[in-house]
Order: sequence, then structure tokens, then C-alpha cells
Amino acid sequence: MNLKKTMTICLASTMAAGSLVPAMAAEKEIIEGKNIYETAGLIADKQNYSTAILVNLDNSIADGLSASGLSGAANAPILLTKKDSIPTETMQRLKNVNKVYIIGLEAAVSKSVENTLKDKGISVERLGGSDRNNTSYSVANKISQLKNITSIALTNGVKGEADSISIASTAARDGMPVILTNGKNVEYNTKNVTTYAIGGTSVISDKLVKSTNAIRLGGSDRYKTNKIILDKFYPNAKEYYVADGYDLKNALVGSTLAKDAPLMLVSKGSDKSVFKGANKISKIGTLSSSIFEDCLRRASSSSSSTNVSSGLSILSKPTSTYEQCKKWAESKNASDLFMEILPILYNTAVENGVDPTLVVAQCAKETGYCKFGGVLDASFKNPCGLKTPGGGGDKDKNAHTRFDSWEDGVLAQVQHLALYAGKEGYPLSNPKDPRHFADLFGKCKTVKSLSNNWAGSGYGEDLEKMMKDIMSK
Repeated sequence: MNLKKTMTICLASTMAAGSLVPAMAAEKEIIEGKNIYETAGLIADKQNYSTAILVNLDNSIADGLSASGLSGAANAPILLTKKDSIPTETMQRLKNVNKVYIIGLEAAVSKSVENTLKDKGISVERLGGSDRNNTSYSVANKISQLKNITSIALTNGVKGEADSISIASTAARDGMPVILTNGKNVEYNTKNVTTYAIGGTSVISDKLVKSTNAIRLGGSDRYKTNKIILDKFYPNAKEYYVADGYDLKNALVGSTLAKDAPLMLVSKGSDKSVFKGANKISKIGTLSSSIFEDCLRRASSSSSSTNVSSGLSILSKPTSTYEQCKKWAESKNASDLFMEILPILYNTAVENGVDPTLVVAQCAKETGYCKFGGVLDASFKNPCGLKTPGGGGDKDKNAHTRFDSWEDGVLAQVQHLALYAGKEGYPLSNPKDPRHFADLFGKCKTVKSLSNNWAGSGYGEDLEKMMKDIMSK
């Protein structure tokens, strides 16, 4: 076989088995329904409640901005309604509710919705005012009837929607009223309470901060403001909820969950360093998968490294030299083809941070030292049995990927291993790996953990045994 000899063989020294690897990947959770009504319902399903809050967000999130504090004070999820009817996804969550707060006047939520609830024996209380600011006052007054208010948050009701959302998780946690203002003055009484002004000077004036003796929590944009709030109220957070920084409906309904874990607004270009070392990140609503994976990658990029005593690491400097791999292959009477692609296996692994000893052993195991005899043959140029994106049975040839060259096939193998191991910068945007699925990221850090993940039980143990055999040559 005439293969391209484009690589220089890397000669590496043997390392100890307990090599250093990045910290384990964060646990992830996705809370997303088929629409925003179901997403709100799924969030409600995670809570125990007999009271609920209904808000119409179809045309504006204005009335909903002050709902988070009431959610905490009344132990009530925020559910969504249309102006003249209650969606099925919402009605399902109202079966065992005995009281509902409707936020906004009839221009936002009609009398027919109120009557529908009353006909089902549900007590209804409407909280609303002539505008969004006065609605927030009405909500705050109700909170004061339910609990003693010790702090409030001032936001700009027109230009500060994202800032209101950033403080929403804290408001839900503490039952803290969110008071909407014009950014210059406020009619609500702020005496004898700790007052926070949310947002920078472009949305909350210095005059308003001074007149209310407020503590400003604000940065130059919504993400910096969000981070400042996090540092203030959740200094030791290890779990986070994330939502789209511009589609704020998801973040609003999600705020009721974020009592002990803060809700962070994120977008493609936002700073995600806060997630470094996180234990869990939960996605709320229609946040894109790529942005969510960015958050998860940042979580796994902890500066501390962990010594893996339980086995060999997938991401590692070479645990054997090329000469050891070659000597081992010869001792196993490997085929001529296996000997020809051996430098491709070794070098591609080294270049991508994967232990080449593993890549060589895996190819040998999966192909019978390139003697094949199973469903695949040499024409597939597939060194590890990678299937197509759609997959299929192990004995179905059409379920397995054909590669144009052994270089491509080996690169796909190495990329798939690196994805499993949670390599920094993965998942890749344009991989050779046909099954480069984001949910595989960080699933296996060690060779042994490939068992019951890449393949069945004993798979990782078999590979590790082969690797140690190579290392002994």
C-alpha cells in the first residue's frame, strides 16, 4: 500500500501511568420545552408550590420584570399566559394550585383569563398599575404583606430589562422587590431598607443613587453587571443556570430556580471565565448548543490538575516511544498495513495531545492489527470502527464511516478520543470525526472509563492491558 509519508516520527520517553489530566467536566442539565410556555412549566415542575404567578410576555417582558421578588416571597413559580387564553402547557401546572397572582392590568391579561381561573376554584389576585413602574410598586406592596422587606433593587424600566433579569435570581432567593424606575427618580419609598441600584450610569443616574443612598451594582454592559451581581450575592458559587443574554424570557422564568445557584446571561462573545471549575451548569430555554458547550468547556478548564491513580489518562504525553510501539506490533505479527500506518497513528495522537500508546492499541484491537476479518476491511480506512452520524448495527457495513485516507481516519479516531476526554477547545467546529457529538464532551478521562461508553464492559481494561504491554517493550 502506498501511503503518504508526510510526518516525522516522534521519539518520546516513557512517562509514569498516573499522568496529569484536567479536572472532571461539569455536570450539565438542559431545561428546554418545545416553546417558552413549556419551558416555564418544566421549571415549575422542579418546585413544590400551591401558588403561582401568571405573566403575559408575548409583546413585552415589562410586567414580568418585577415578578421574581414575589416568586420568592410567595414560593410561586412564574408561569406564562396569553392575553385572552391560558396555554395547555401552563394549565397543566395549575391543577393543584389554590391561588394565582396575575401581573398587569387587563390590557396585558384579560378578564377572560381571570374568569377561567375562578371557574376552576382558584383564588385570583391581580397586581398592576398604570404603567410598568407602577405595576412594580403594586408587586412590591404585596411582597411587604408577605414578608418583612429588608432590601430592594432599583432598575431602569425602559432601558434596563437585562439588568432587572440579572438581579432576578437574587430577588427570587431573598423575596426582594424589584422596583422599576425612569433611571432618574423613584416614587417608591426606599427609607429603612438596603437599596441596590442595578446598572451603570447610562441607565441609573448618579443623582438617583445618591438620593436613595443606594449601592450601585453595575458595569459597562449587561454581562459585566451580571458578573458584579454574582460576585456580590453568590461569591462561592459552583453551580450555575445559564440563559441567552438577549432572549430574556427564558432567564425571567428561570430566575425562580436560581435561589442557591445564580443565573448567568451568556452569548457568543460574553466572558465565561466565571464558570471555571464549576460543578454543574444548567441551560434554560433556547440558548444555542454551541454557547452552552463554551460554558461547559470553561468549567472543565480548571487550572488545577488531578492525578489519576485509577488508570492511564487519555489526554497525556506519550507513555511509550514510537520504537516501543513498533517493537510491540512486530511481536504481535501485525500486518504490513498496520506497520505502514503506525507512524500516522503515533504522530497524529502526539500532535493532538492524546496518548499515542492508546491510539496504537485501540487500532490493533479494533482491526485485528489491520488483518480485519470483521464487518470492515482496509477499504474503509477506518482504524477504530467509527460509525456514521446516524449509526446503526455493529454488523451493518453501511453504518460505518468510509474515510478518504488513513490520515483522515486516524485523525477522526484521535479527535473522538480527545472529545471523550474533554480536551480544551473541543467540540470542534469542523471535525473529521463523524460522531463529534457535544454530549460526549468530557465523558471519559481515563482509558478504563471507555468501558460502557465507547464500547461495552471490559473494553477500557483490555486497552489498558495492551498499553502496558507496549510500555514494557
